[in-house]
Amino acid sequence: MIRVLWPVAVITWKEGIRNKAIYGISLFALLLLGANLLVSGMMMRSAGKTAVEMALSTVSLCGLLLVFFVGINLIGKGF
Repeated sequence: MIRVLWPVAVITWKEGIRNKAIYGISLFALLLLGANLLVSGMMMRSAGKTAVEMALSTVSLCGLLLVFFVGINLIGKGF
């Protein structure tokens, strides 16, 4: 099963690296994770819980944006 999916994963990775949106989304993720330190430092209670929730939300949002933009780019090139 992996042998069948490996070429698709390699092609998707190479096309994704060529996409300039990935760099912008990665920068956005780093900025949000940096803001996480500031926001969690302002919380009086449960700073750890707030930091974890913000970090998971950042990873989820940026993962969604990456899938969206890379997918649209690959579909656009296919047609």
